[in-house]
Amino acid sequence: TAPSREVSCYDGWWERTPKRAAEGSSKVSGPGGMGVEKRLAPRWRLAKFLSWYDYLSNYDGRREDHIDWQSLGAIQRALHGIIRQEVQELGGRANRVIVGGKSQGCCTALDAALTYPQALGGFVGVVGHLLSCTPVESDGPQAATPLHFFHEPEDTIMRWDWVQRGERRLREAGYRVFARRRPDPEGHGHFVEGVEGAWIRSALRSICSPSQR
Repeated sequence: TAPSREVSCYDGWWERTPKRAAEGSSKVSGPGGMGVEKRLAPRWRLAKFLSWYDYLSNYDGRREDHIDWQSLGAIQRALHGIIRQEVQELGGRANRVIVGGKSQGCCTALDAALTYPQALGGFVGVVGHLLSCTPVESDGPQAATPLHFFHEPEDTIMRWDWVQRGERRLREAGYRVFARRRPDPEGHGHFVEGVEGAWIRSALRSICSPSQR
């Protein structure tokens, strides 16, 4: 699960906080001792949510947002540590480790996988994309690693018109990309629910099949 991060980079996540009537006004003395209601300025609060890294923009799904590299670098190092621990517990067999994520978690996990120094067993990403800042080397450690992606055609947050450029970048570098665009039967677009499990299981079956080894 992503850590709870406080994002303060742009105005889009500042929210007006509703006030109760008792908080929204105050009584002051007016002429002749009459009570006069004085309206108070609205309060604003910084939205806080679960996030793997901080954003520096909000294009509302129209294009890839700018991100804070330092926050991404911190989580990249943390994920590398987790992967190393898994590899150690598997007797040094990095090709037995499969990494994956959904939405922003997909972007983060893919960045961690592509920057990991040993070849991994595979990757599974749901409604996410390759970050522009993630390096893609034609002879990188994951060049032969099966990379599975699932996209929802009605996704308005990770829109296919710009998400596909990242996968094209991977293919042009010689990576093994398996991308699928499948509708969510429940019609939730980016916020896919039950079908997500079926998508992931199909990718795992493919990765673990003898023909992929």
